[in-house]
Amino acid sequence: VVDMESEIGVGLDDLNVVVSTEQLPYFLYQRADAPWGDRLEDLIAYAQANPGTVRYISGGIGGAQDATMKWYLDRWDLTVNEIIGGGGPARALTVASGEGDITVSPPDLIQPHWEAGRVDLLMVSGDTPAPAPWDQVPTSASKGIEGDPWGQTRGIAVSPDVPEENRAWLEQLFTTAAETPGFQEKRLTIPGLQVRILNGEETIAVAQRAYDETLPIMQALGASWIE
Repeated sequence: VVDMESEIGVGLDDLNVVVSTEQLPYFLYQRADAPWGDRLEDLIAYAQANPGTVRYISGGIGGAQDATMKWYLDRWDLTVNEIIGGGGPARALTVASGEGDITVSPPDLIQPHWEAGRVDLLMVSGDTPAPAPWDQVPTSASKGIEGDPWGQTRGIAVSPDVPEENRAWLEQLFTTAAETPGFQEKRLTIPGLQVRILNGEETIAVAQRAYDETLPIMQALGASWIE
């Protein structure tokens, strides 16, 4: 939604990734005790039969989690009542309080509401099950969605002018650290986090995939600077 190349002269090709070491998936979830039931199939059937009724609490055009939700809605051919609901914590609270029906969030925002029994988790992004206690939440792949690119891929990058030998040295350093059991044990205490090591080329491929999937969404909404 922002022409970064014109604004500051950088694009995706300028990302000089060292390594990515972890991913945090997104969860699609709903308020507890929703009248249609507590499964994804129940939500889809209800929304198809009642277009524009289900209240989707959105962060507004341009956010990654909103793009995720619109990508899912497009695949299920659903029309919802989109309500702009502020930042991530506010959106999660709105759904947990029953003032909204569904939204998408990373797990850290969901955990207190899930533990309090205020939300039902319907699906986790990607093809890898979430760690316990959410390992029984169906993945989007298990629901027939192929190539789900959504979630947070976390890693380290350096400026484009860093020499390759320096970048490669850092890659080896941080990859070795990320493969250490003690390091992984500590990182996995973060709710929902998955250890996944991707080199620079693999990380760029993830970014490109998300970009390619997001662009048509933003164009359809009239929010993209690319015609």
